[in-house]
Amino acid sequence: MRGLFLWRGAEQLRVFSGDELTLRTRGLVRETPCLTLPRVMGLLAEGRASDIPARYEVEAQRGSDRLELELDVRDIARIVIPNDDDLGLTIINECAGVISVAGEIAGERVAFQSPTIFEFLSD
Repeated sequence: MRGLFLWRGAEQLRVFSGDELTLRTRGLVRETPCLTLPRVMGLLAEGRASDIPARYEVEAQRGSDRLELELDVRDIARIVIPNDDDLGLTIINECAGVISVAGEIAGERVAFQSPTIFEFLSD
């Protein structure tokens, strides 16, 4: 399930979901090995965070309401957690970056850029 929720203060302005969302990735982050926590888990989750997109793009549209988002990854830290039911791992890739948002909701122009934190899960 995927969704995009737009809020103004405590008021939820719009929810986009399903076919209203188009997602694209551009490039891959190719950095030296990133910070892995707890550090000892780095022995089990070797390598780089190379499967993380360098840019994540989202287009959302419902009727005349539309938003375009671009998330640019600048830094990554991995949190590695052993699975409870098998010998596998869950890796939470915490990404720091910049988000750019532009569009129009209920006839009002929306545009901003901000530092942000987002995450990608992998196993």
